[in-house]
Amino acid sequence: MNRIETRIIIAVTSRLAAAKDSQAKTETIEELSENLYQHYQDLVAAGMDEETAYQQAMETLGDVGELLSYLEETERAADPNAGRTAGQTDSQTDGKTSFTFDMDGLEDSINDIVGAALSGAREAIGYAKEAMNSAKYAAKDAVRHALDQAEEGSGVFVDLSAGSYRQVDCEAVESGGVHSLDVKLTNGDIHLCFSEDAAAPVEITGDTEEIQTVLRNDGVICVRQGNTASSSFLFHRGVRSSDIEIRIPRRCFTAISLITVNGDIRIDDGLSCRTLRVQTVSGDLEAEAVQADKINVQTVSGDISFSGEGQDITCTSVSGDLSLNLPEGGGRLKASSKSGDVELKCPEDRGFWLNYQTVSGDFASQLPLAGTMDKRKGKISYLGGGDCEIQLSSVSGDIEVMKK
Repeated sequence: MNRIETRIIIAVTSRLAAAKDSQAKTETIEELSENLYQHYQDLVAAGMDEETAYQQAMETLGDVGELLSYLEETERAADPNAGRTAGQTDSQTDGKTSFTFDMDGLEDSINDIVGAALSGAREAIGYAKEAMNSAKYAAKDAVRHALDQAEEGSGVFVDLSAGSYRQVDCEAVESGGVHSLDVKLTNGDIHLCFSEDAAAPVEITGDTEEIQTVLRNDGVICVRQGNTASSSFLFHRGVRSSDIEIRIPRRCFTAISLITVNGDIRIDDGLSCRTLRVQTVSGDLEAEAVQADKINVQTVSGDISFSGEGQDITCTSVSGDLSLNLPEGGGRLKASSKSGDVELKCPEDRGFWLNYQTVSGDFASQLPLAGTMDKRKGKISYLGGGDCEIQLSSVSGDIEVMKK
């Protein structure tokens, strides 16, 4: 542990000193300190001197009052008698408790104190992650790698290593020179809609009080939830949620990335971009009339409704249903759900190739198909094939080809 990291831990520990010692407090100190230290490293990497970077990183800690309230509520949930003196009754408690904290000798013993605390926190977090992975083993195939990559390097704050940037007013971001949009929320819905004027600004409305919006010099607008380390911690614990609507000019963008852990994502008709990535863990995804070269749509426990055109389209859900349209203009479509149904809607005048497989579900078609097929798997074609290749799979769900 280096000098700055220790200094950050001391500062965070001091700010949360009023909270009673607990596993939740230890975890909070660890997470906040790690996020602030990562932010400090980003600032130094961007050319800022160490002391200025430290001061600026600590400024982003924000108001810890809500964190103290959160820790107090967590303690009460674990122990209903927490905060009472001997013999005190409910009528004698007003929810307010006085705390004192002696700072003398803190710095001399901080490494021992923090070392023990972080060791316990890491062990607890390790057990929690192991339990989570066991409970959501199926989700790994669908979204874990993609979400890890999306999170990698960004931490709580926008990735400074991607280039210079400036914070902007989310209500109106000048779109001249902007070619890509990168949105990452923890809790909240995302609605992407359009302005018909190709030169219109990018507008973000809704629950934007703690949304951080920056414009990178390379033409990427980045939107992140939790404009301080304290608020980000609360978002990650599900204490807060931000539902936002993003309005962009209707023109072709280079890349659009929309990610939320807990929330729905809806894209209005007519998005045009070269690369589209849409991901959520517990939420539904809806996108219509999308045009992109490469499209990746993923959810764990939500349903997917998708139509569009692209040379390479992937739609994946673990436990949700998929409702898809045959891609316009040819290309490849690969869709799968572990325990949900997969439905493909096709016009009667367009041919396609289809490879399907289900383990315990059934296959049905409203169109006359040719080839080798049964209720579990098949390689078939419609109207002699065509320029569209489809792969559909489900473990325990049904697969159906429907007339559009």
